[in-house]
Amino acid sequence: LTKIIAGVVDATSGKMFHKGVETAYASPHAALEAGIAMVFQETSLVPSMTVAQNLYLGTEKFLNRLRGTYISAQQFLQSLNFPVDPNAMVATLGAAKRQMVEIARAVHHNAEIIIFDEPTATLTPEEKRHFFALIRRLKARGVSIVFI
Repeated sequence: LTKIIAGVVDATSGKMFHKGVETAYASPHAALEAGIAMVFQETSLVPSMTVAQNLYLGTEKFLNRLRGTYISAQQFLQSLNFPVDPNAMVATLGAAKRQMVEIARAVHHNAEIIIFDEPTATLTPEEKRHFFALIRRLKARGVSIVFI
């Protein structure tokens, strides 16, 4: 069901409504444009790219100003209390830091609804504290959170 909501797979029956309008998302990108993001337990990051490149992948900021992306990415990651180097190659990151980048990507895209698939499974106790503090901040901003 969550993969249907997030545009990963097509529904075989039934109807989905978002904001009172029947809809179906053809892709995760279409769902994200509508304000719905999913953070999977298995990350969907590109290992051969940096954290910053993954964070801004597909956005105008990344396509137009690659150099400025790193500064902005560092500030953004720091604002989330995520100790991840934006210049690091994703392939070199451990599971917890890859999960942080996935979460940061969903937050960066201003998702109104974020669906998390076992988000704390790979996090340390300290990282879990940061994660739940972030969830509280997102809730305060009106973001809907779904945990699986």
